[in-house]
Amino acid sequence: KLEIQELVDEIGIPITICHFPPGTSKWNRIEHRLFSFISMNWRGQPLVSHEVMLNLIANTKTKSGLTVKAELDSSSYPTGIKVSD
Repeated sequence: KLEIQELVDEIGIPITICHFPPGTSKWNRIEHRLFSFISMNWRGQPLVSHEVMLNLIANTKTKSGLTVKAELDSSSYPTGIKVSD
């Protein structure tokens, strides 16, 4: 957490970390297939703005023709909502 905060302080762009429940994406076949291609597309590129990140994600394609669509969600969401068991 400390190193992430130091990165945020250095680049001046807020970073939000979201942890999904265990197993959430494990069975999502499309998501599972895309992660490696998105990572390869990002390799070596500094992520200096939201625009750069969105462009790198949106320009990801697989040999079989799978493409990615990405857009920035700038909506405000309430915090502190309790989820029941």
